[in-house]
Order: sequence, then C-alpha cells, then structure tokens
Amino acid sequence: MVEILKTNIRKKALVGILITCAITALASGMALNAVWTINRVVTHLVPQAEAMLIGVKDIYSQGLQQGQAIRNIILDPGNGTAFKNLETAAAEFNAACQRLAEVTRAAGENGLATKVQEIAALEQEDIKVLLEISATVKAGQKDQAIEILNSRETPLWRKNKTIILDLNNQMTEYRKRAYAQAETGAYRWMVVVALVTALPILFALGLGLTLRAALRRMGNIGQTLWEGIQTVSGVSGQVSSASQSLAEDASRQAAGLEETSAAIEEMSATTRQNAESADQANRFMIEAGQVLKEANRSMKELIQSMDQISSASADTGKIIKTIDEIAFKTNLLALNAAVEAARAGEAGAGFAVVADAVRNLARQAAEAASNTYDLIEGTVHKVNEGSELMARTNEVFRKVGERAKQGGILVAGIAAASNEQSRAIDQIKQAMNEMDRVVQKNAAGAEESSAAAEELYARSETMKDQVRELAAVIGGKGRSLEHE
Repeated sequence: MVEILKTNIRKKALVGILITCAITALASGMALNAVWTINRVVTHLVPQAEAMLIGVKDIYSQGLQQGQAIRNIILDPGNGTAFKNLETAAAEFNAACQRLAEVTRAAGENGLATKVQEIAALEQEDIKVLLEISATVKAGQKDQAIEILNSRETPLWRKNKTIILDLNNQMTEYRKRAYAQAETGAYRWMVVVALVTALPILFALGLGLTLRAALRRMGNIGQTLWEGIQTVSGVSGQVSSASQSLAEDASRQAAGLEETSAAIEEMSATTRQNAESADQANRFMIEAGQVLKEANRSMKELIQSMDQISSASADTGKIIKTIDEIAFKTNLLALNAAVEAARAGEAGAGFAVVADAVRNLARQAAEAASNTYDLIEGTVHKVNEGSELMARTNEVFRKVGERAKQGGILVAGIAAASNEQSRAIDQIKQAMNEMDRVVQKNAAGAEESSAAAEELYARSETMKDQVRELAAVIGGKGRSLEHE
C-alpha cells in the first residue's frame, strides 16, 4: 500500500511538475510577447508622436519670430540684426517643416504630411512677401512696406497660423492615442500574464492537496516560507511608509499646482486686459493720426491764404506808389498853375486860389499815400513772417504726424504681441490644469497604494500564524519558528 502511494505521489508529482513547467513556459512566452509589443509602442509610436508635436511647436515659434523680425525691420531699417533674425527664422521654419514631414511620413500619417506640405507652400509665399517688404524698406518706402504688411503678409500668416494650430490639435490627439494605446496594451498583457501565471500556483495548490502524505518532507519548505513572509512583512511596512509619504508629497504638490494655476489665471486676466488696452491705444493713435492729417491739410490751406494776402498787399503797395506819383505830379501842376496865375495878375487871382487848394490836396494825398504805403509795407512784412511761422508750424505738424504713425506701428505690434501672449498663457493654463488632474490622480493612487501596503502587512502577519500552524502540523518545526 505504501509503495502504491509512493508510486501515485511520484507520478502525480511528475505530471504536476510537467504541467507547471508548460504553463510557466507559456506565461513566459506571453510575457515576452507583451514586452515586445509594449516596447514597439514606446520606442516608435510614442517618440514619433512627441517628435511631431515638438515639430509643430517649432514651426509656430519660428513663424512668430518672422513676424517680429519684419516689424523690427520696418521700425528700424538700419537694424542689421533684424534682417539676420528674419533670415534665420525663415531657414528654421523650412527646416522644421522638412523634419515634421519626414516624421509624419515615417509614421504613415499621410493626412498630417499633406497639411505640413500646405504649411510649407504658404510659407514660401509668405517669404516672398517678406523679402518684398524688406526691399521696400531698404528703398526708403516705409509707408508702402506697412501697406504690404497689412494687406498681404498678415492675411497669409493668419491663414498659415490657423492650419498650424489645427495641426497642433491633431498632433495632440495623436499623442493621446499613442499613450492610450501603450497603456491599454500594457494593461491587457499584464492581465493575461497574471492570469496565466496564476495557473501554476493553483495547480501547485491542488498538487499539495494530493501530496498530503508527503507533508513531513515539507519542513524545509515551511522554514523558507517563514523567512519569505518575514521579508514580505518588513518590505510591506516600508512600502506602506513610502506610499504614505508619497501621498503627502502628492497632496502638497497638488496644492502648489492649484496656487500656480490661480496665479496663471490672474496673469492671464492681466495680460488680456493689457491686450485690450493696447488695442484701444492703437485705435486712439489711428484717430490722432487722422486728426494730424486734417490739421496739416488746414495749415497748408492757411499758408496758401497767407501767400495770397501777401501778393494782394504787394499789389496794393504798387497802387499806393502810383497814387503818390500822381499826387507829386498834381503838386507840380498846381505849382506851375500858381506861377502862371501870378504872371496873369488880378485876372489870375481866382485861378491862383484854386491852384493853391489843389496843391494842398496833392500834398495831403501824398502824405496819406506815404502813410498808407508804410502801413501796407509793415503789413506785408508781418504777413511774410506769419507765412514763415506757418511753414515751420506745418513742418512740426508733419513730424508729429510721422511720430504718431511710428507710434501707431509700435502700439499695433504691442497689441499683436499681447494677444499672442494671452493665447500662450491660455495654453499654459490648460497644461497646468492637465498637470493638476494627473497629480490628483497620482495622489489618489498613492493613497490606494498605502492602503494596499497596510493590507499586505496585515495579511503577512496572518500568514505568519498560518505558517506556525503548518509547521505544527508537519511536526517538529513549530517551536523553532517561534524562536526565530
């Protein structure tokens, strides 16, 4: 009977070992397959997604650099650094487009590659317009350069920016899908491997029930199990402490992120208000420029009127000179008439009185003409001085108009930069919200890990008691385990 029992135990043990080895080999193969699958996703799909997202951000950044460089060129044509910055930004933009096109084609995303080609084509058109603006500025035609910037380059950039931002959103979704695929694959294979790995343990438990007759030979196994449980107990205590510390750190980090998010929200509101103020200031500068143009036109009309007054005064002076000459000649005629009346004697007495009256009138007319000429000459002099003053004032108004136009360009640039900054802060705020969500999730996971570690520690203590009972059943080991 004993021999039969030994034979049955031997056969069952052999069968159990073979089945356990087969299941273990199957589990190992599936685990290797899972590792290979996850490695493919992590080493290819995820890096490609990250590279595509970085490429889109590089393109957008270089586009903004181009816009800032061309505005610096318009404001200061003598700034050589601005021309160099424009050339560098254009080269970096094209290089980023090439890199992104290669990555999208390698990833098999033909739709995204088509959008990158469209962005590159619009960039070529934009570069031609930017070069035309630079040449116009170098030729000294700043107003024409500004007109080209507003009517042609800005619409091109806005169209290209819309495509870039849409591509950025698609790249973000692509990255999310890549990470989701990696997480789903890892979780699925971990579950499969765990289930397959659990089969040998279940089979070993069944084999243990079958081999109850060999329990006395398992004393050494009980001793080893006891030592392992002690190790698990110590490690579970350390894991519990570490998980608790991690949960506390995660909670503090979450609180810090909330404060940072609130600060960014406040900064976003301030930046948005600055952008609105810059837009309003831009409108004020435009209105001021229109008012200065109207004042300049009025000054030109006033100068023309002063010139006409000066010309009319000069003509009046000529007429007065003519009147003075007539008075002088009349006086000579009256003098000659008086001489002839004196020669005529009493017959010419009446004519002498008339001649004397005519001479007095001629003298008074000459004095009046002389005084009038002096007044008109003074008026002409003052009119000429007023014309010169009006010309200087008109020049001042012209310079003020130019400064106002340059100020309008600066304010428009500030307004555009403020709007871009506001949008960038909104993106940062979204990223901070995503980080806060992840930290909150990590904090919850740390708390769950801490609770699981505490449960593991309690279970290990329970298993100690069970191992003591097992050692007592096996015989001879219960007391030794108690001493250890």
